[in-house]
Amino acid sequence: MKGAAASPRNPVLGALRLAVRELTGYRPETAPAEVCLDANELAFPLPEGVRRAIDARLAAVDLRRYPDPEAKELKRAIADRFGLDPAGLVLGNGSDELIAILVTAFGERPAKVLVPTPTFAMYEIIATCHGVLPLAVPLTEGFDLDVEQMVEVAAREEPKLIFLASPNNPTGRRYPEEAIVRLLEETGAVVVVDEAYADFAGATVTPLLPRHDNLVVMRTLSKVGLAALRVGFLAANPLLAYQLNKVRLPYNVGSLPQAAAAAALARWEEIEPLVAQVVAERGRLQAALAALPGVEPVPSEANFVLFRVPRAEAVHKGLLEQGVRIKRLGGGLEGWLRVTVGTPKENDRFLAALAAVVESLAEEG
Repeated sequence: MKGAAASPRNPVLGALRLAVRELTGYRPETAPAEVCLDANELAFPLPEGVRRAIDARLAAVDLRRYPDPEAKELKRAIADRFGLDPAGLVLGNGSDELIAILVTAFGERPAKVLVPTPTFAMYEIIATCHGVLPLAVPLTEGFDLDVEQMVEVAAREEPKLIFLASPNNPTGRRYPEEAIVRLLEETGAVVVVDEAYADFAGATVTPLLPRHDNLVVMRTLSKVGLAALRVGFLAANPLLAYQLNKVRLPYNVGSLPQAAAAAALARWEEIEPLVAQVVAERGRLQAALAALPGVEPVPSEANFVLFRVPRAEAVHKGLLEQGVRIKRLGGGLEGWLRVTVGTPKENDRFLAALAAVVESLAEEG
């Protein structure tokens, strides 16, 4: 329900902040389907060796005890795997909690955050829920960062935070490092680079961390086969990380996710080939989409592909009728759809269904 007003029958709504009452929350796709390519999860199953290692670690967890509040073992595993300083790490229950931690820490009213749009909806949703004003700067027509406009708005509005998803969701585009450096050096904001999909891009801005105290880099394990764990982390200057850890709720990452994530990171070399398979399938999927009449895919460096298609809403409905679920978009992208890269079999099923739906709609006129 959007914009629910207070009434004599439900006076408690009147106590809510107006911004919350008017907010449209994030709604994942829930329609039943045989092929689900809407949530940007890893389609390939984890290798058996990784599964066995995770199972062994989970069996050893003492469920009577609270988790390690500092997640020391997991932090060491993350630091070793990604070449980061463990003192600069903050762990979260997925990236969403990390966004909330940042907004809480920097969100003293009348604070503002700046985001290029379209992008991941939770930046604006979480900011609004915390009483922080989100400011949007549109991407260029080709979904690139409008750096000049970002710098201009930042100078005028003085946002505390700038959120950049790179590669961006839902466009799949990665922003050039030089553009990020300009924002770091020419604005007074903390620049948060959300690299949830960096594994599929083969690039990261974490080497910039020692040179820029106002840089924060977020990562997650959700896109590489561990979405059920809800383990995310951010890397920052250790002094900033110390302050952010004050805001983090105690025991926010459970013992089971900590153990499973540490076990998976210890066998990361077995997970990396799955990422390579996704990248290979992404190329095949983009080429096949481009070959369909009226379909315009955007080059992607993530594990999904954004594409424009005539009558997108009808196409989305037609795919569901054929048992295939992908992501229907709004917020200025009403003519666009987003599909997660699946297994070869899933991608073939999607492509065949899409071709049939597009042809059927074209015949209808």
